[in-house]
Amino acid sequence: LGMDFAGTIESVGAGVTSFTSGDEVYGCAGGLADLQGALAEYIPADARLVAHKPKRLSMREAAALPLVGITAYEGLQRAGASAGQTLLVHGGTGGVGHVA
Repeated sequence: LGMDFAGTIESVGAGVTSFTSGDEVYGCAGGLADLQGALAEYIPADARLVAHKPKRLSMREAAALPLVGITAYEGLQRAGASAGQTLLVHGGTGGVGHVA
């Protein structure tokens, strides 16, 4: 809880060139150990964990994707899945399963 976010960039740090103020984005904000999570009005975010929000997605929809998307992707990579293979996804209606 508190790792995924979607929002509008307020300002960017020195050396960040892929985002500007006003960009709509989504991503992971941490939320583990000593990293601040996303349960705040404003958060600092690592630009490597942020992406431009697709225009067709609402902020709510975009905020639901980062952690489950990363988990599904990593699972498929570790399994060695490739295009054309048939896979069984247990829990296909759950958070991670519906993305896989």
